[in-house]
Amino acid sequence: INELSYLFIEADRDIRLIQPDLAVRITRTTPDNFLREVCINIREKLTKPKLFNDELIIQSNLNLGMSLEDARNWGALGCSESVVCGNQNSWGNSGLICLAKCLELALNDGKCMLTGKQMGPHTGKPNEFKIFEEILAAFKIQVEHFTKYLALYDNIIDHVQMQVVPLPLYSILTRDCLRTGIEFNRGGAKYNTTSPLGVGPITTGDSLAAIKKLVFKEKLITMKELNEVLINNFKGKENIRQMLLNRAPKFGNDEDIADDLCNEVLNIYCDELAKYKNARSGPFIAGLYYLSANIPFGLHTAATPDGRKARAALNDGGISPSQGQDKKSITAVAKSVGKLDVVRVHHGAILNQRFHPSLLEREDKLKLFIQYIRTFMDLGGWHVQFNVLTTDILRDAQNNPENYRDLVIRVAGYSAFFTDLESELQEDIIKRTEKVVY
Repeated sequence: INELSYLFIEADRDIRLIQPDLAVRITRTTPDNFLREVCINIREKLTKPKLFNDELIIQSNLNLGMSLEDARNWGALGCSESVVCGNQNSWGNSGLICLAKCLELALNDGKCMLTGKQMGPHTGKPNEFKIFEEILAAFKIQVEHFTKYLALYDNIIDHVQMQVVPLPLYSILTRDCLRTGIEFNRGGAKYNTTSPLGVGPITTGDSLAAIKKLVFKEKLITMKELNEVLINNFKGKENIRQMLLNRAPKFGNDEDIADDLCNEVLNIYCDELAKYKNARSGPFIAGLYYLSANIPFGLHTAATPDGRKARAALNDGGISPSQGQDKKSITAVAKSVGKLDVVRVHHGAILNQRFHPSLLEREDKLKLFIQYIRTFMDLGGWHVQFNVLTTDILRDAQNNPENYRDLVIRVAGYSAFFTDLESELQEDIIKRTEKVVY
């Protein structure tokens, strides 16, 4: 941190635009004075900067086999990705896998609950699951199946790009390309990664938690009954939906069952990607930063055991709690996130949070916010970003957009003017829990 660091923060406060984006690498030695300036920008509803856990990301890079010098020389790319500056061909957003859809198929012998079509491998009918571990195994088979084909398609694209998309400018700006004479898209960079995105991991983990507790532990419903309810989208069974919503543990509330199963989903996805190499001889790595893809992927996903209705949005961001389900404090969210092995998600994991302005309005509250950020990093979060806006303001902006043309909102790893967004995305943002307690 130096004088220029402060100037960047002050300049962004003055211009109040959605671009350029700003990212801050937080360490244990980041000065409180600098963090205070960062927090003032967040309090001023700028939605920036986004905050990264520098020490965790360096460790993640080291775990990928990078040298310490390279691991430290990372920069924030796109939404939440880390990339070694000048020495990495980092193909992010290289396709998406809907993890919630994989669970849907696992619960229905590979058949889509919306269409009845066989989409995945046969993994067992609902009445055949006798223990929870069999469901987890079926889910893993579905993830394995779709990950295999995604890796194949990505490598086909890689090979085509080698032939028809040379990148001379990238090559002359990448150190190892100059040293070896190998073009950027042909693997000339020192580090070559491919990062498909997993969509809906928290929806999936919450759903598994509901099954584990309500079906197998408390035996309040059978798997066959649950499957029928999901296929029929809770029609005539609102009581069961309310049970799933309110009696099952949810990620973001520091409840071990949900948190541990969300972590299991994350690790299954990371394990499957780790089996493959890309066409540039580098690894496939996970990313959990899927912008607003939770909305269109939700449109093609049936009702889920966490109480979500068919075609509704999946959890947003990447590892954000399901909309409205983090009902405790912001510290509880941080503790849930801290139980995830995000150090394995080498290309980043987005956490969106929405605060009531009262949490930052006074100097003593600002100090609490600084302490919260340090706690979040100490617990092992990768990334966090904030909207400091009330539901009332957002609803009024929906109804009277002409009065809010300059209202900036944090969508995922980027900011946008709220009134420019599609109504479905506006609604998804409004449904994020408005936090009022530390």
